[in-house]
Amino acid sequence: MRQQKIVRILGDAPVPRTISGALTGIAPFLAFFLCCHAYGGIGIIVWIYTMPPAGLLVAAILAVLMTHHSRARTAAPASMRKPVSLHS
Repeated sequence: MRQQKIVRILGDAPVPRTISGALTGIAPFLAFFLCCHAYGGIGIIVWIYTMPPAGLLVAAILAVLMTHHSRARTAAPASMRKPVSLHS
């Protein structure tokens, strides 16, 4: 949600930069800690090997959300659609 394009497409209120920045910085370390705590020394390997699937999962979720949002937007009457500005 730190990417402004995604926020504009989904039409959600943007998350304050301080909060999203903190989450972006803390999340990998939290995942590392949880993997090491749950799996011990193998946790480092588990943490490294879960990065690609996590990235693919996030990409798939965003694709589904964007598709759902665009379908809902085209299904709405023209008077209810929000104007899209390319310069925002």
